[in-house]
Amino acid sequence: MNLNRLLTSVAACLLLLAPISASSLESRSIYRSKSLWETHAGEKTTLVRLRGAPVVATMVYTSCQMSCPLMMNDLKAIEKALPAAVRSQVRFAVFALDSANDVPAKLRDFAEKHGVDLTRWTFFHGSPASVREVAALLGVRFKELEGGGFDHSNVITILDSEGVIVHQKLGLRQNPDDTLKTLERLAARR
Repeated sequence: MNLNRLLTSVAACLLLLAPISASSLESRSIYRSKSLWETHAGEKTTLVRLRGAPVVATMVYTSCQMSCPLMMNDLKAIEKALPAAVRSQVRFAVFALDSANDVPAKLRDFAEKHGVDLTRWTFFHGSPASVREVAALLGVRFKELEGGGFDHSNVITILDSEGVIVHQKLGLRQNPDDTLKTLERLAARR
């Protein structure tokens, strides 16, 4: 067998081994992650579930009494400020930092407490490894505190429909204008 034929055969085998869903995603897409999650509705899923729409993503924990309620208010303000045609295209993904306590039922209660529309919002519970991976992908730093709770950065991340980070907002109560413009631009592409 000549070298060209051998190399062609090896390349063909490698292509067959590559997962089809991941191969169609851009290399920068967080949807390439294989981490497993459970939604507030108890559905087992991966991040690729979010594919197809612009996504506003963040990380919180439900027993937080300080920054997480403010983060939820910031997200709801972004949602409310979007024109209706854009709002209908945008999805919100909230990842729980507290794997031990923020189980789907608790996430459902948290969503209800904050009055969000669960047709557009999804709350995710994952293993400690899944939480660490998504935190790294979203640039969220966190540390579990003795006695409970978490010290964490407050980051709102905008993903395009393929899961590529296109915008981030650090901190709480920030002016959302650039975030809104980013979401409007992404919705116009669809």
